[in-house]
Amino acid sequence: MVKLRRSYLGYIGRPKNIAEAVQQCNEALRYREMGINNSRDLAQHIRDAFETDLARWIEAEGAYEILDTSKVFKTKIQQYEKLVQKTLKSQIENIILKRGFQVDVLREPQLLDEKRTDLLIRYGFAGPVIVEVKL
Repeated sequence: MVKLRRSYLGYIGRPKNIAEAVQQCNEALRYREMGINNSRDLAQHIRDAFETDLARWIEAEGAYEILDTSKVFKTKIQQYEKLVQKTLKSQIENIILKRGFQVDVLREPQLLDEKRTDLLIRYGFAGPVIVEVKL
C-alpha cells in the first residue's frame, strides 16, 4: 500500500503550497458542480451544445458556406472532410468553453480496435464521447 500511495502521489503530484492545494480543490468542486460525472453526462452536455449553439452557428452565422455540398465535387471528398472536421473541432472547443468547461477534442484518433473516429471528446475522467461527421 505504501508503494501504491507513493506511485499515486507521484502521478498526480503533490501541491507545493496551500494556495495550490486550495486551487486544485476549487477546480475539483467546479468539476463536480457541472454535473459531469460520467460519459453519459458529458454526452448530454455536448448534445445540448450541438442542438443550440452549433446549430445556430451553422444556420445563422453562415457556416453553410463551408458545408456547401457543391464544393465536395470540386475537390477530393477526403480533403473536404478534413476541412470540415478541423473547422468543427475548433468551433466545438469554443462553444463548450463558453459553457464553462474545457474539453479535449481529438480529431481522427485511432482506437484500440484499429478503427478511426472523426472526433473524440473528453472532459477530465469523463468520456470519451465519439462524434462522427457525415457530409
